[in-house]
Amino acid sequence: MKPQQFTPFSLSRWIFDSFWGWLLGIIVILILSSLLDSIGIENLQFYVGIGVITGMSFAQYRHIRRYFHFNISWMIWSILSFSMPFVLIDGIKHYGLYSFSQNPLMLCVILATFTVSLTQYLLLKKSMPYPWSWCIFSIIGWSLAGIATLALEYTPSLTHNNMIVFIINVILILSGGIFIGIFTGLAARKILTTTETIHLTSFSSTVYAFFMA
Repeated sequence: MKPQQFTPFSLSRWIFDSFWGWLLGIIVILILSSLLDSIGIENLQFYVGIGVITGMSFAQYRHIRRYFHFNISWMIWSILSFSMPFVLIDGIKHYGLYSFSQNPLMLCVILATFTVSLTQYLLLKKSMPYPWSWCIFSIIGWSLAGIATLALEYTPSLTHNNMIVFIINVILILSGGIFIGIFTGLAARKILTTTETIHLTSFSSTVYAFFMA
């Protein structure tokens, strides 16, 4: 399956799309949280995973389909793979199979980072050669976003000035989408460049063989 490049790849546009996708994910989280609270469902975290990956995968899908034949399966598999660790750990807690001594959110984020990065790598592998950079850069981007988000728990200990804490928290919250956008964008650009080079080399070899035959 060959890449279909309708417009030149723009790293800045990719980062912008990731940024608003991250914000969309936050909105989805707030909506799901309100709905669950209204029906008495509390102390679960699966909606966090579903919310953030829904917004991010939607933004990536709208952007990446400009270059490759990807259908809605990009979103579906991304949501399933990222949400799975959250649902699994919620189930373990709910049924008392294991008692987590600390907040398991960090474990959810770590597992989800690897599952979504690997799943998206396998999806990309079907349509382009050598997409290994996506897996590596995606893990880095999601890890930094996770660290920034988890750091919110510790910002109140930095200062007693509530305004400063608020500003730091806003920066940390918004930085998640930027981190993911930068690293996955660099991976996408590298993959596209490599693919173009391979196709150009293949075409040149075909032309050369034709005239030398």
